[in-house]
Amino acid sequence: MASSAYTAGVDNFLGTSFAWPAGDVRAVLINPSLYTFSAAHSSLTDVPSGARIATLSASLGSKAVSGGALSAADALFPSVPAGPAAQAIILYVYGASDAATKLLFYIDGFTVTPNGGDITIKWDTGVNKIVRFG
Repeated sequence: MASSAYTAGVDNFLGTSFAWPAGDVRAVLINPSLYTFSAAHSSLTDVPSGARIATLSASLGSKAVSGGALSAADALFPSVPAGPAAQAIILYVYGASDAATKLLFYIDGFTVTPNGGDITIKWDTGVNKIVRFG
């Protein structure tokens, strides 16, 4: 599976209901053997709880837009209990419930196995950053 975007999330992103720098964007590490990406998924209710390895409890920091690319500070997942490997991350706009979230992007291409310590996802610092449009 290649990294991709969720259709409803992109619609919200390109519309007037969401702005990257000011939005409460969070992340969840995913075990893709328990979740299959679909661009039609729109909220965390579409992602089985068993597929969620760890979830950020706060918004990504230092979000910015430059040259058609989205960037943010690296994502730190503290003290992730030992368990199955995460091979994807979902970025979403936080809502008060799983149903109120708005899925934005599904990013894969890495593997990290939780061992009880912190996990830091380091975003690309090149021209592509987290996501690049165009």
